[in-house]
Amino acid sequence: MTATDALRDAIDERFLPRTNVLLDIHAERELQDAKFPEQHDLPDGTGGEHSRSTANMARAQCNDAHTGKSLTWKHILREEYAEAMAETEPALLRAELVQVAAVAVKWIEWIDKRPAMIKAELAKLPA
Repeated sequence: MTATDALRDAIDERFLPRTNVLLDIHAERELQDAKFPEQHDLPDGTGGEHSRSTANMARAQCNDAHTGKSLTWKHILREEYAEAMAETEPALLRAELVQVAAVAVKWIEWIDKRPAMIKAELAKLPA
């Protein structure tokens, strides 16, 4: 049993769906660190007028899709990502990246819920 498996077993069942996602992210980060050790010298590479205009366009597309009832996870994640790429202030960039991560986690949670939701819907159908 791995340390990640032990953590999964120790978690209250109510928190297990999100915990599973976060533990999967933790495992991926471990792989990233093994493959690409310390990268303290990388610049953020964010900001600029092009990034700001891309963020504005992504925000408008997300709002239009929401208004038109055609909103997708792609719209939401694209907007948050574009806003992060436009930000140059470290504290604000961090806040935007937290939003990117939160949307990605929520999207993964919904992907994980789909089989149970489909099963529940099928159970409602007449035999």
